[in-house]
Amino acid sequence: MSTNRQTVKRRLTVAGCILFSVLALISGTILFLDYQRQITADKGFEDLRITLSEDVPLAAGETSSPAVISKIPGERYGQLAQQNSDLAGWIQIEGTSINYPVMQTPKDPDYYLDHDFQHKYSPYGVPYADSRSDLSGGNVLIYGHHTKNKGMFGALVDYEKQSYYQEHPMILFDTLEQYGFYQIVMVVKTTALLNDPNAFDYTKAAFPSDEKEFQTFVVACEKRELYQTGESVSFGDRLLLLSTCEYSREDGRLLIVAKQVKTADTK
Repeated sequence: MSTNRQTVKRRLTVAGCILFSVLALISGTILFLDYQRQITADKGFEDLRITLSEDVPLAAGETSSPAVISKIPGERYGQLAQQNSDLAGWIQIEGTSINYPVMQTPKDPDYYLDHDFQHKYSPYGVPYADSRSDLSGGNVLIYGHHTKNKGMFGALVDYEKQSYYQEHPMILFDTLEQYGFYQIVMVVKTTALLNDPNAFDYTKAAFPSDEKEFQTFVVACEKRELYQTGESVSFGDRLLLLSTCEYSREDGRLLIVAKQVKTADTK
């Protein structure tokens, strides 16, 4: 009887070791594949940056002088637009890793949530504008993944520190028609959980139809802003909003609210 118990115990021990090894192998494989996908995504974006005929200019207010560009946006980003007609523009925050194309697909709004610039499946996707965004002069809401190592829009979490905002207060968002400079006004943390009292569905509120709805949106943001920037917005300002996931709470969201302060047809 004792011998049988020892045999069973050994078998269970061996089975446990095998199971642990299999699980470790699966976990390692998943991590490796995820790493490979991120490397592929990063290379794809770097190839797009190289495609641009000149470096993306610095945002207004930065310490370095922007490069002189004689092209209109349509010429500058024309080659990328020929590769993919879904290209809506380009976004950059100087001194950060945010330097990406922005897509828009009104008929399939979340297409670039899980597709790359070449239309291939990618869990990292490409930053994309909400289908209600008016690229010709209205508010623009851009979504981007928060990936590991602060990739994609993950770098936005650094704006939770006011000192970081003070160092990077400007956003450059170019459409195919115009170069645009935006001053960050608010950094907002909220949640997408509708049963949470702090929930705020800014995806709808970001497109007010009148001044009353605009003020409702502003008040909701002010209640959830992390600190005061000293900047303000008024009805009629063109807003740029950057949205990404935030992991300090369940279904957390980080929202950067900026207002347009300057435009240029050429540089």
